[in-house]
Amino acid sequence: MIHETAVVGPDVELGEGVRVGPCSVIEGRVKIGRGTRIRGHSVIEGWTEIGEDCDIFPFVSLGLDPQSRGYRGEETWVRVGDGVTIREQVTIHRGTVEGGGETTVGSGTLLMVGCHVAHDCRVGKNVQMANRVGLTGHVHIGDGVVCGGNVGFAPFVRIGPCTFVTASSSVRCHCPPYGLVFPEYRGEGLLRSPNYVGMERMGKSKETIRMMRHVFNILFQGEGTYRDNVGRLDEDMRNCPEVEEVLSFLNFCPLKVNTMRLLSRYRRPLDEAREDENRNFMI
Repeated sequence: MIHETAVVGPDVELGEGVRVGPCSVIEGRVKIGRGTRIRGHSVIEGWTEIGEDCDIFPFVSLGLDPQSRGYRGEETWVRVGDGVTIREQVTIHRGTVEGGGETTVGSGTLLMVGCHVAHDCRVGKNVQMANRVGLTGHVHIGDGVVCGGNVGFAPFVRIGPCTFVTASSSVRCHCPPYGLVFPEYRGEGLLRSPNYVGMERMGKSKETIRMMRHVFNILFQGEGTYRDNVGRLDEDMRNCPEVEEVLSFLNFCPLKVNTMRLLSRYRRPLDEAREDENRNFMI
């Protein structure tokens, strides 16, 4: 159903059961999957694909030109997965040729009020971002990441899966999978401990969580960089799938401005995470 005050361009493809609310504008090479609802006063333009059963709230802006001085009108995309909820005033910009040509949001993701996803960002599946989270260009967010409100990410930062980023953090360095990022000195988001609560909710065993605690202590606490400390991991640790995921992430991430070194130099012991932060999870 398309409201009589909505504007839908001739090149737009609407799936079965798509609803478009009042005063919304959809133009360009836009494809919207079946069952998706576009509420009133939203703007969707450019080269944009939206999956099935999404819910897009009022005053959302999708698929407009990237905020990049180098953009010259090339064909670049926004791609949104299935079952994504995009709340009021969210903006998602298309990619740039230099950054791969597309900005993506994975299925099952929830973007709350006022979030911004800049050009060439990759947001994984089942991500939750609270109000006013800002992703600058080329940020990669892994599956299952949870962000509190007013978090800001510097360009090219990578956040591993199942990471929890506490509200009001300013994240300037890569964060490994299964980590808890907390705003410390001047609001800088630094690795504080493993994400015990997130792993518990994912159904990880207590043995796995204990092992991840020891791995984080070895890699990110004490002297040297994480590369220096990898050799201290025993064979049982290396054979753990979650540990393999952490090591693969660290090896893939480029070292820029000593980003991972900042995590490994964090002075506060990881063992000092308060019980109330870990929901009294006993290690």
